[in-house]
Amino acid sequence: MLSLLTLIIPVMASELTAPAMAQSDSAAGHLPSSPVAKTIYQLLPTLKGVAPKAGEWQLEALKKFYQHRDYVSIWLEEDGRWKRDINHFAQALRQADKEGLNPADYQLSKVASQTRTDQTLQALALHEVQMTNGLLHYIRDLSVGRAHPSMEFPLLFLMPQNRNYATILESILKHSDAEDIDAAFRELAPNHEDYAKLRAVLARYKSLQSQIDSWPAIETDGLIRPGESDARLPKIRRNMQLLGRLKGQQDIFDNLVQKAKIERKSELNIESAADAQSETPQAKAVAANLSDNPTFIYDEVTEKAIRRFQEMSGSAVDGVIGPKTIAELNTPVKDRIRQIELSMERWRWLPESLGNKYVLVNIAGFYTEAVENGNVVIRSPVIVGQVAHQTPAFSSYITNVKFYPDWSVPASIARRYVLGKIQDNPEVIRTFGYEIYEGDELLDWTDVDIQTLKKSDFPPYRFRQKPGLNNALGRVRFSIKNNYSIYMHDTSDHSLFSQSNRALSAGCIRVQKSKDMAAFLLDGNSNISADAARQKFTAIGTELKSEFHPLTAKIPVHLVYMTAWIDPQGDVKFGHDIYGRDAKLAKSLTQKKGEL
Repeated sequence: MLSLLTLIIPVMASELTAPAMAQSDSAAGHLPSSPVAKTIYQLLPTLKGVAPKAGEWQLEALKKFYQHRDYVSIWLEEDGRWKRDINHFAQALRQADKEGLNPADYQLSKVASQTRTDQTLQALALHEVQMTNGLLHYIRDLSVGRAHPSMEFPLLFLMPQNRNYATILESILKHSDAEDIDAAFRELAPNHEDYAKLRAVLARYKSLQSQIDSWPAIETDGLIRPGESDARLPKIRRNMQLLGRLKGQQDIFDNLVQKAKIERKSELNIESAADAQSETPQAKAVAANLSDNPTFIYDEVTEKAIRRFQEMSGSAVDGVIGPKTIAELNTPVKDRIRQIELSMERWRWLPESLGNKYVLVNIAGFYTEAVENGNVVIRSPVIVGQVAHQTPAFSSYITNVKFYPDWSVPASIARRYVLGKIQDNPEVIRTFGYEIYEGDELLDWTDVDIQTLKKSDFPPYRFRQKPGLNNALGRVRFSIKNNYSIYMHDTSDHSLFSQSNRALSAGCIRVQKSKDMAAFLLDGNSNISADAARQKFTAIGTELKSEFHPLTAKIPVHLVYMTAWIDPQGDVKFGHDIYGRDAKLAKSLTQKKGEL
């Protein structure tokens, strides 16, 4: 397997400027001598007219690539004969759908076939550059994604991912063996384990698509409670088993890591793993009972599978089969495939390395993970922003931990929530520890006529909530460097974590396991230990004082929006597109179809 470091090299902007290119030609001491090379040299500056949708990165990468080889062709001889076997490269691009990409976008085979009908010098040079361009486009799409996310999504900030695409292409072209070419391309995809699992799940769902999407939908009227009888249950079991929720009372996608140990050459073999599991006597008995069971009784085995399915699909886990659960069962597999593909696209937007020790927040999945040395140390439910106060997606760093934080109430929240509560019940001031300021001046509440305050008075007035057990930020805040005023924090109301839809905050991220998160961030990385951090959560009283603890080393944090992800059991889970970002991304990618 090729090392990723040999393929991906940061590019300084100065390397790609027009003066640098001219200097390269001059340094070479001569202009291209062969007719094809001369034609390629003349064609490159006008490529924008040949490929009007080509991005600047494509033009610069093509120029850089051919400059490095004095514009000598890599595919075609001057008489139209092939210099190398294109079939292995074309086959790799034809399998782009395994990575959630569209093979039709790269057109290598299509362009190659055109060389047979038109072999003029101009046509040969054009086809030569177009084939190279197709490979470059696939390299970029696979490594950093098809979309231009920072331009298209306002609530998104990504770390730069500059790549030397010309150098990557040169490295790949050194190979002629199909397996080596496949391995070289595979190295460009995100190297995170969850991406590999999504790739395997994508293959499984595509194999199911023709079986399930042709079936009629299950009727959604009425509830089915455990022990009750309903004529829809055979259809429900049918869909559940095809989705893998009833095979041996385990998910077909459970324990993917262990199943991957089953012999295979290149990638996870989901079908073999499933077949191996179904050979056990227990699995055979359960499968026979469920797949051929015509009973209308909602039995215990089906309930167990339904509960797991509800958890997987982001529904309330209550074991009751209602309209929402059946709607999830009726969701076309093609829609699930799209969710998987969009999540794979978003993985490509992330930095190559997330960090040896980092925090990941999946906004659409309502969870956060603390990861160290590849192991998930903490997995915690979170509360994220409401639709009106969406939590942005970005990568940055956690810089410090603040125990017993105060809270300067944003003017929008003061106007929308806090002012009305105080006017309805002034006792809220004492219970929740609110102070009122005019500008930077702390006012005495006895000098303020609460009932005459209006929403338009904020600002210049503002509220501050003192540290305490009822503080909205709870006992701890984790500061994140960003331009959105977003941070992670504890909360004084943990009851909301039990809700299935947790898009409830004003934008910041509330963490249920904030005690464990504080210990994870501070231990060995600050002036206090993990035990000391946990002790901070035992304090009581109303006069708590804020404590500020900078982190010795900043911890990377990645806020992502993925509606398909892998849970700790290795099972795929789906969330709802709470902010409509999947729909927007899908539309953007559709508009880019064939954009070379």
